[in-house]
Amino acid sequence: VQWLDKLSLLIILFISFSSFSQVEELKKKYPKQQGKERVLTLLDICYYSALNDNAEAIRYGKMAEKEAQKIGDSALIASVWNDWSIAYFYSGHLDSSLLLNQQALAYRTQLKDTMGMAKSLNKIANTYYEMGIHDKSLEANLTSLDYFKQLNAPQFLCQVYTNIGNIYDRTNKVEKGLEYHTPVSYTHLRAHETEAD
Repeated sequence: VQWLDKLSLLIILFISFSSFSQVEELKKKYPKQQGKERVLTLLDICYYSALNDNAEAIRYGKMAEKEAQKIGDSALIASVWNDWSIAYFYSGHLDSSLLLNQQALAYRTQLKDTMGMAKSLNKIANTYYEMGIHDKSLEANLTSLDYFKQLNAPQFLCQVYTNIGNIYDRTNKVEKGLEYHTPVSYTHLRAHETEAD
């Protein structure tokens, strides 16, 4: 067991170092870039920093939003809000995370971006779950589930089924939760079969 703890620690350190190195490289790149390319690099810095340095992730997310607003591309702005929300989520600023995802959902709905809508709803559901607002989390998850079914996206279906099952578990409706946990194994299997085809 002790060697397993050491191995886990080494893996965590390796991932952290790799993420740090990647962020440092991106920080050198973005000042030389312009337009959408610059926004995406700033967004990558925000995303990769979210677990290790929330303050930095939030700062780079704000920079990405400012640049995206200059371009005026609604889809890009929605992507910025979507990824920027992760930094707020991990820092415990759930209200800010929720607001950014709601804004992203509104833009993606106008654009009829079904995949984007499903992903935003999934993040909204997770945020409500962490806030303990289970009815709204369930509602967002069920809507997200419908979209992912329409898109035939088994890799996302697994996640949403699990999320719904967890809500029922947390609200002491374990048998109902099993109805959603059970399809996960099948969906996961189908996802791998689809990738192999």
